Amino acid sequence: MKTLIGEYDRLGYTIMLADGTVIFVAGNHPQDSYQTLSPLNPIALPLRKIRAYCIKSGKEMASKQGYKWGGAERIENPND
Repeated sequence: MKTLIGEYDRLGYTIMLADGTVIFVAGNHPQDSYQTLSPLNPIALPLRKIRAYCIKSGKEMASKQGYKWGGAERIENPND
């Protein structure tokens, strides 16, 4: 069974297969997930919300595709 995992930081999150194949990418913009804002921008999503969206999206995608959800991990960003 294939496994989906998530990675997130202050700029957004990525959902991918366990082998690293990217399935979905979202930025930290509250109204447009295709955009990425500076983490210092007052409307940028907070890290806690980005994490929650990463987990929610990953679980939904895994369920729809019959995959296992392997969890989400914060990745280190040198600008944090």
